[in-house]
Amino acid sequence: MCVTGVFRDPLPPMVPLVQTLINSQWEKRNPIRVSKTSIYYIFECMHPRDNEALIRIDTTVLDGKVITFRDCDWYTVPSHLNLSTMRFWVRISGLPFGYLDTQWAQNILGHVGLLKQFKGFLMCLPMNPEFRVLVWINTIVPLILSCYLPLFEN
Repeated sequence: MCVTGVFRDPLPPMVPLVQTLINSQWEKRNPIRVSKTSIYYIFECMHPRDNEALIRIDTTVLDGKVITFRDCDWYTVPSHLNLSTMRFWVRISGLPFGYLDTQWAQNILGHVGLLKQFKGFLMCLPMNPEFRVLVWINTIVPLILSCYLPLFEN
């Protein structure tokens, strides 16, 4: 049982560092052995639930670098894996009252990627209102670095 991972960084961490991080920081049922070929990191899971957990995580950060996981086996052709999408939680806070609307947030965040799960405030306004959205992002398409929100004063 294997999972393939690719770091989204021109200088990915060395295999011994990745192995050390997994051994010391990850909760796992059995050991996970890491190897690397080309840009692909292979995570050999000794327990099926560890394999499933990595696939469910999809995207995470190791040593300050983003890594995307995909299911594979020893017969998988790496170039056939879709590693161009990542899944992230995006948090938006500090919005003015006029933008504290879930429909508005969904419309705006739809420009970033495909929305999978939305968490925000409902009827009452908390002290620090924020939206959290699980977004699938295609890494081939450039991200919007910022956007302009027109604020009107009365």
